[in-house]
Amino acid sequence: MHTWDVMRQDDLGNTFHVASHDSRIAALAQVLVMESGVPHKQSYWVEGPPGPAVRTNRDLYLVFLHLGQEARAASWSLSAFLRALWKVGAPLSDRASLEPDDVAAMFAAASTTPPAAFDPAWSGKDLALPGTEPDGYADWERVLPVADRRPGGLPHPSAGPLYYTDSAEERAREHSRHHE
Repeated sequence: MHTWDVMRQDDLGNTFHVASHDSRIAALAQVLVMESGVPHKQSYWVEGPPGPAVRTNRDLYLVFLHLGQEARAASWSLSAFLRALWKVGAPLSDRASLEPDDVAAMFAAASTTPPAAFDPAWSGKDLALPGTEPDGYADWERVLPVADRRPGGLPHPSAGPLYYTDSAEERAREHSRHHE
């Protein structure tokens, strides 16, 4: 069985072992959670067997399937999950592209960390893409519908008639409106 270690270097150059994981994705997720908090001078990385854990689209699908089952069991709202995803994605903002392991780790980290607080400024943010397709972190932020979600699952007025709701109560109300 393989082990991946999360390592930390403090601002004096000292290196410390933080934790061990049986999964590269779990180790990368822990690093994202630690990097997405309060700004600091420490650096974190993962040491372990080389090579990706997610090699195919099916591998990524299975990771997402498992995370979805965990999120459903934990009763996460869509708004909370998207805000957590936005939060843990910030440490990757300087990368031009992400490896599948990074994407899987980002979603895994989002399912384990408290979400960022809703920023009312998001509601007034221009969500239009400057190009024909998303390119880079700034465009990813525009595509991620955090700005369309308000606390309590209420949509931004510009979200249009089709949107997801966050609670069973809201889904029931929406269902009854469409079936009256």
